[in-house]
Amino acid sequence: PVGQKAAAAFFYEEVESPHATLQFGGRFDHANYEPEGGLRSRDFNEYSGSLGLLLKPQAAQDNVVVAINLARASRYPALEELYYLGAHPGNLAFEVGNADLDAERALGFDVSLRGRGSRFEAELTYFRNDISGYIFRQPTGEVEDEFPVVENVAADSVLSGIEAHADVRITNELTAEVTYDWVQGELKSGDPLPRIPPFRVLGGLTYQKNAFQ
Repeated sequence: PVGQKAAAAFFYEEVESPHATLQFGGRFDHANYEPEGGLRSRDFNEYSGSLGLLLKPQAAQDNVVVAINLARASRYPALEELYYLGAHPGNLAFEVGNADLDAERALGFDVSLRGRGSRFEAELTYFRNDISGYIFRQPTGEVEDEFPVVENVAADSVLSGIEAHADVRITNELTAEVTYDWVQGELKSGDPLPRIPPFRVLGGLTYQKNAFQ
């Protein structure tokens, strides 16, 4: 059992002009964990902030938007990352927490191109996150209760990738959609991160008539 106290405060602002919008915000997070059983208590005070710019070319009016964002993000460990010990059937693993984990701190950059017409909407995004102390589940090679043992560890890492999505309206009721996403995760030592998913291509159709979908 773990007692937890948490508090957060944030602000977000926008400054608009006809062809550009400046967006900026910040967040403070506090958390205190008090576990039973003699485990280490933890206190976290973390700060995050972001600065973004939306550019709307005059000739395209609002049909084309370029979005650029720079963010400094911080995340303190979750309860299970610190203290969980035992089989976790939902994750197909025997998980080992680490009460000595520190918060993740990342510097992230992303740029997006968004466009829309009378029958389509599309978006393409590239992102890169340089993360100090990235927390991940590292397989140990051992087996416990028929599950592979994974330990929560932290290492400096880089995550980068591409996300793309498009909707095309075929008729007034029928819309086709396609999504592509790909992410590459690496430790700064050069080794690949475990449990990074492969790229995905998803396709779908949506039918909507009044309130029925």
